[in-house]
Amino acid sequence: MFVVLNNILPPTESSERPQEEILKLAKNLFDLSPEERKWRLETYFKVIMIRHPLERIVSIYRSKIVSPINLKERRAFPNREKLFMLKKFEKKSLQVVKKTGILLNITPAFESFVKFLIATRNIPANEHFTKQINLCFPCHVKYDFYANFKYLPDDAFRIMDKFQIPHHYYRNVDNHPGVSTADLLELHYKYLQSQERWHFIQNLQNKTGFKSIEKSLPKSSLQVQVLKMLLSVYNDELEFYYTLYPDERNSHLKLLPTI
Repeated sequence: MFVVLNNILPPTESSERPQEEILKLAKNLFDLSPEERKWRLETYFKVIMIRHPLERIVSIYRSKIVSPINLKERRAFPNREKLFMLKKFEKKSLQVVKKTGILLNITPAFESFVKFLIATRNIPANEHFTKQINLCFPCHVKYDFYANFKYLPDDAFRIMDKFQIPHHYYRNVDNHPGVSTADLLELHYKYLQSQERWHFIQNLQNKTGFKSIEKSLPKSSLQVQVLKMLLSVYNDELEFYYTLYPDERNSHLKLLPTI
């Protein structure tokens, strides 16, 4: 949609091209000169995409650590982060990597990913591992529209209506068909996510299966202290989200074991 609004591609062509190709055509604000950046921030219709911080964490874990979307990304992108998690939090899995030399099939547990986010909170990171408020600077940029991942495609249609783009050009790319990230939040935060259980949960196809799996899993191994630290690290991000959506304030607490 944004490449269409910027006249990079006509609507008909944008709907036919692969997602990876489309992303390469979109310019990053930081790729521009300070003058170009300032002009765009002052004159463009500015949109920010919001997602509940705890849901975004699970989504990143699923797409970047567990099952990267394409083979190139699977081979290259997550290795550095995965090795960090294994070295710091999963010594046994690291021994397997050393013996076999294969990292692709080793999936760090969700708990290790949470600890990774806490441990690297003050280190410049890839945009996927960076908090939204540190990527989009909502305290310094006055956005014209706050779109919520939870309410797509409705918010996308509102933007398209503003610029008179027909709705049929909207592309809803589902990186995880079958089970949405929102349906798996409790399983990640309340229950142990070992590699074996992850593959078991991956086979989940419907809500009935979801409920039966939820009952069969043991209580969370995420230590209370780890959860408290995660909430502390993401407190500013949670506050920003709840400022925009006050009716959802503290909704994340139901996802967590009693802390």
